[in-house]
Amino acid sequence: MASFLHKVLHIGPDPAIVARVDTLRAALAIIKVDIDTRHFLWDLTFNGGHHCVSCSPLGKVGACGPTCALLRPTGSVLPGIEAAMSEKWTRTTGQLSIRYDKLMLSVPASGYKVSISNLQQWEEAVELLQQRLA
Repeated sequence: MASFLHKVLHIGPDPAIVARVDTLRAALAIIKVDIDTRHFLWDLTFNGGHHCVSCSPLGKVGACGPTCALLRPTGSVLPGIEAAMSEKWTRTTGQLSIRYDKLMLSVPASGYKVSISNLQQWEEAVELLQQRLA
């Protein structure tokens, strides 16, 4: 009934779609933390332990200030981290990042004006990401 009234009276987006999109956005925010952590571990490992969350993406050592980790690099990565970064892990992380980035381009851009089929595709993609990251 509510969906019909929203369409007839042009009140705004369907509350059911709003709830589903908001649920997707919340799930993507949680996934982002995992993706960012994987990127950090990759950077830390493949840059010999020399990584700063602020400066490394910019390529400017010390841009974050005098306490930048890159200004006083330590010896190497923590023992065991390099062993965990297998070729398969690296490839999977890259694939998951690409899927996440595609979702982040389409979900926010569409807002609440999304077809049911697109919404279902997004939900399936988010569910797959959650399973692969678990």
